[in-house]
Amino acid sequence: FAEVEQTANLNDKLANLGEYIRFSAASLVGSRITFADSDGQDKEGTVQSVLFENNSISVKIDSGEEVSINRISRIG
Repeated sequence: FAEVEQTANLNDKLANLGEYIRFSAASLVGSRITFADSDGQDKEGTVQSVLFENNSISVKIDSGEEVSINRISRIG
């Protein structure tokens, strides 16, 4: 029974972590970011919105480009 309870607790913690990550990503709206483009060159933009699709998080910047949060190297 202890293992089942531990698994349930872990699932609750993971759900809370997912909510925290979404909330944190949403706070990027209005922030200036630096990110690597497809050629590895640094580009900048201002976050206009945050997209949550297929278990991934991206931001849409002022140029209309969608950028995975994994490509962001600097905020602010």
